Amino acid sequence: MMISLNKFFPLLWKRTLNVQSLSCSVYLRPTETCLNLGVNFIRHCTQISGKWKVYELRTYTSYPKDIKEFLKLTEEHYHLRTKHSKLIGYWTSEIGGQNEVVHIWEYDSYLHRTSVRQNLASDPEWLSTYISKAAPAWMKQDNVSMVLFPWSQIYTPHMIGVYELQEFNMIGFTKDWEKPLKEFVDLSIDCFQHASSSLIGAWEVQFGPQNTVFILWQHQSFDKMGEGKKLLLQETNEQILRSFYTLVGSAHCKALLSCKISPLQ
Repeated sequence: MMISLNKFFPLLWKRTLNVQSLSCSVYLRPTETCLNLGVNFIRHCTQISGKWKVYELRTYTSYPKDIKEFLKLTEEHYHLRTKHSKLIGYWTSEIGGQNEVVHIWEYDSYLHRTSVRQNLASDPEWLSTYISKAAPAWMKQDNVSMVLFPWSQIYTPHMIGVYELQEFNMIGFTKDWEKPLKEFVDLSIDCFQHASSSLIGAWEVQFGPQNTVFILWQHQSFDKMGEGKKLLLQETNEQILRSFYTLVGSAHCKALLSCKISPLQ
C-alpha cells in the first residue's frame, strides 16, 4: 500500500511545515506499522500545534422524526460528555442546515483529544445512557479539527444572543489570503459593533477540507445582524471586500440557536 503524504495531508499549518514543498511517499504493509504511523503523526501534529489549542467542530444531522427526542436526551445526559473535555458551544441550525446540531470542543493538543476519545470509548455510563440511545437518531456525522488564527482568541459574551457560523473555502496559499481575511474580519468587527454583535473566534481547518476558514459571531438578533451587514456592504468598504472575496472559492453560513447545555448562550 502506498500513502502519499502530499495527497493525504495537502497543507499542514503553514507556520511550521509546508507539506506541498515535500516530495515523498511512504510504502507500508497494512500491519501494526500503519497504527504506529497514525500515533506518530498525532504526536507530530501536537508538536507543530505548540501553544495553540486544538478545536473540533462537529455537525450531526438527525432524522426529522428523531430530532426532538435526541435534543431532550442530550439536555438530560450531556454532562456525561462534558466531564471529559471542554465544550465551547452547542447549537441547533435554524437556517442553512436542517435537523442539525453543531458543537465545538477544545483540546490542549491532538494527544489530549486522543486520550479523551479513548476514555469516552471505555466509559460504560456514557455508552449505555447516551450513545446507545442517541446514535440511532443520527443520519450523518461530520467533523473537522481547527486552530485559532494568531490574531483571534475565544471571546465569551456576557449577553444572550443568536449565532452565525461562516465558512469560507479559500483559493491559493494561506500566505496569500490570510492578510485580506484579517482585514475583512477587522472591518466586520467594526461594522457589527454598531449592531451589538461580537466575534467569538476565527479558525483555520487542519484536518478536513483544506484552505477552509470558520468564523463564529454572536448577534443580538438576526435582524440586528442585517443592520451590521448593511454597514459592511457600504461602498466605502468595497476595496477590502473585493480583495477578500476575490480569494474566496465558495462560502456558506448558518444561523444557529444555542441549546440549554451550551456554555455560549
